[in-house]
Amino acid sequence: MIDLHLYRERTTGFTLIELLVVVSIVGILAAAAIPNLLRARITANETGAVGACKTVCAAQHDYNTHSSPHTYTGELACLGSGNGSGHVSFIDPNLASGLKTGYHFSITAADPSLDGSIWTWSLTAWPVLYGSTGIRTFYIDAAGVIRGSDIGGIEGDESLPFIE
Repeated sequence: MIDLHLYRERTTGFTLIELLVVVSIVGILAAAAIPNLLRARITANETGAVGACKTVCAAQHDYNTHSSPHTYTGELACLGSGNGSGHVSFIDPNLASGLKTGYHFSITAADPSLDGSIWTWSLTAWPVLYGSTGIRTFYIDAAGVIRGSDIGGIEGDESLPFIE
């Protein structure tokens, strides 16, 4: 006959081998999931950058409508503070600082007139850490067409292909 007292003492807790097997299985699953999580984060950051480009385009048109004389701005900070257009904020402070969702943003005023009015502009967005926070660079101008491509994490220009 089996002594139940001895059997209970032997089966309480886990053996070292059982714990090592569980830890190794969890490690294998984590190693398989980490690259997918990184790709998902890059995709989310790139989607956020495209959204921010569209936001700046809409903000520039609103700024132009509310400013006197009607002009665009060459500074993201002006879109954030509304300076020159009734002090109405058109974009959030993070985007106005030039850094949002793992991307740098830089606006460029083009063709300023003699009175300082800006008739056209462009915005470029590039990843803070190429390959980690993003891969593609984006470009948008007053026409509102977004362009983008993987150009090695540097600022883009109008030569980038259209994004459909």
